[in-house]
This record gives sequence, structure tokens and C-alpha cells, in this order.
Amino acid sequence: MAAISDAERSAMERNLRILPWWWVARWIWLGEAIWVIYLLREHGLTVGEVIVFESVLSATALAAELPTGIVADRYGRRISVFLSCLATSVAFLGFGLAQTIPLLLGSYALFAIAEAFMSGADNALLFDTLQRLGRGDEFTRRLGRMGGAQTAAIAVLTVIGGLMIRWTPLNWPIVLSGLLSIPGVFLALMLKEPPHEGDRLSFTETGRSAARRVIRTPSMRSMIMLATFSVISIVVMSILIQPVVVDYGVPLWMLGLFSGTQMAFSAAGAWSASSVGRRLGLRRTMQTMAMLSALALFGGASGVIWLFPLFILPSVTFNVIHPHFADYISRRSPERERATTLSLGTLTERVVMIPATLLLAVAVDAWGMHTALALAAGVLFTLVVVAYLEWARSGDTEIEPNTPQEEQPAAEPPSRIMPS
Repeated sequence: MAAISDAERSAMERNLRILPWWWVARWIWLGEAIWVIYLLREHGLTVGEVIVFESVLSATALAAELPTGIVADRYGRRISVFLSCLATSVAFLGFGLAQTIPLLLGSYALFAIAEAFMSGADNALLFDTLQRLGRGDEFTRRLGRMGGAQTAAIAVLTVIGGLMIRWTPLNWPIVLSGLLSIPGVFLALMLKEPPHEGDRLSFTETGRSAARRVIRTPSMRSMIMLATFSVISIVVMSILIQPVVVDYGVPLWMLGLFSGTQMAFSAAGAWSASSVGRRLGLRRTMQTMAMLSALALFGGASGVIWLFPLFILPSVTFNVIHPHFADYISRRSPERERATTLSLGTLTERVVMIPATLLLAVAVDAWGMHTALALAAGVLFTLVVVAYLEWARSGDTEIEPNTPQEEQPAAEPPSRIMPS
């Protein structure tokens, strides 16, 4: 790696000072405990319709995921995360102030676009900053701890938002979230783009090259699928946590305490990710955490309040898995397409999430929430086992790639058509 100037080094060290604050400020969310109840009570939706709304979000994010990843690689990670923060703040305000279903759907679409601009770009920004400073081995620890700090802050905000609705309308915590997210926009502008090495590919060739690399590398393909099924587990838990808690007979104003507990689990998982990886090794970490994420859904299917800690276990497992997943994929991706490759992981999640959430919606409305959760747990566990075995068979199950990055499947000439 080429040496960087003193000015560039100073800028990268400044990034490391700003990033922990920005990681928290980019998602100031007071509505985690009440957003589903807000849709049910203020807008008259059913639980199944709320899940369909999630599918709309996933479909929009699916369409935006690859183009926004390419934007981060082609034009810079900084511009991508800035646009994400700006869209997030506007989406919060739209979601809280919307009076009609089309406006609600519009805010969902904006959330999806914001998430697409963020995914891949944030991790690539941190990874590239550390690489320029020669501190790449700190990536998993820093990503886990910043994610833990962000989630701990959301846990506190969740409790506050849940308590607010004792005295305010349900939409006030959501609107306030939009206002409090504005500082994150300015912190994003304060970040500096890491110095770029080598030539940048064209917009379309960046996507083609990243897609070819993932499709033709078995270890990357199977790792993405393993992480995807863990994401589906936490999405199912996140959508149904409020109806599950209300089913226990818990008053609405106490939802914040239960959701805050879930977010505290998330923070603990993110904070401990590096330590867990060191103790168990990457292979056993992925195996154990992914399987637990699926089995945990049986806790919600039981209808027993004492099994609530089991039901929210995906909050821990996902946040242990994610830093290792991001590190694994980043080390196998050239800088010029790193954010795009990470976005392909999220793209895969979205492709799977749309039919998964629609099937969950049908199952909830047809057989009830408990039966739907039990079915989801069984299906996801089976898929996790299959994906893990595929990854293990690839022979590339350590954090460092088996072969140097430049010797991995290379991009073919631009004249070739990207596989569908």
C-alpha cells in the first residue's frame, strides 16, 4: 500500500475521532418501541399489512442497493453517507407527520433509499480509513464497539420514547427523531474521503465486476447467504416484538422497557463481537450465532413472558455476526468495488426478505402469530445449516483469504454482460 502524506494521515485520524460520534448521531430513533402500534392504532393497519409495508421497504431498498453501492465506490463513501443521513431525517419527519397511506409509503421508500446509501459505504469508509493508517486489524473491534454504542444510545432513546407516549400522541417521538437526526447530517460532512489507490471503474463496470467476483467465489456467496438468514431472523423478531409483548398483557407505556431491553441485548452483542471472534474463531462464531438466531424465534412462539430473553436473542447474534461478516467480505474485495460488494450482501438480504416477509404476513393472518413464528424458526434453522455447510466446504473459513486478493477471480473485460 502506498504511503500517505502527513495531511492525509491527519485527516484519517480525524475521521477516527468523528466516526464514533457520527455512528450514534446518524440514527436518533425514539420510536423503536411504538412504531408498529403507531401504524396499527393511528392508521388502522393490521399486523399483516404492517409486514407488507416492510416488504415495500425491502423492494425499494432492493432497487436502490446496487446503484447506491456503486455511487459510494465511484464518487466517494462520504457523499453516500451524507445523502443517507439527510434522507433519514426527512423520512422520520414524513413518517411521523403523514396523514395518508401514500405518504406513509413514501416515507418507507425514503427510509429504504437512506438505508441503501448507508449500507456498504459506512463499513467501507471505516475499513479504508484504518487501512490507510496501517491499522486494518482494528476493524472488527472498532466496528463492533461503534455499533454497540449506537445501539446502547437507541436503547435509552427507546425507553424515553416509550415513556413519552404517556403524555404525548404516538407520533411525537417519531417527529422528534427527525429533528434530532439533523446533527448527523453535519457530522457526515465533516468526514474526509480516504485517499484512493488505483483507477476507478466506470459506474456500470463497478457493478459488473463486484457481481462477478461474488458469483464466482463460493466462500463469498455462502458467507453472504449465512449472514442473510441471520438478518431475516432479526427482522422477523423486530416486526413482531411489539405484538408479542402486547400479547403478554403489557401496557403500551411499558413497551419501551421491553424494546429497550432488546436494544441492550443488541449493544452487548456488538460490543462483544471482537472478543467472541477471538475466543471461538470465525468458523465456530458463524455457526453458533447463526443457528441460535433462528432457534430463538421459538421463544416468541411460546407466548410465555419468561421466554422473552430467548426471543430477543437474535439481537445479540446478529450484532456478533455483522462485524465479522463485513471484515470477511472487505478483505476479499478490491478497494474500487468494496462498497458495492458489501452492498451486494445487503441486496441478497433484500431479495430473500421480500418473499420471506410476505409469507410471514400470510402465515400470521392465516394461523396466528405464534404458529407463524414457530414455522419461521424451523425454516430459518434449516436454511442456516445448509448455508453453513456450503461455506465450510468452500475451504475459506478464516478471516484472512486463502489467496491474495489480486489472485482471486478477476473482473472480465467490460464487453461481457453481467450475470443476472
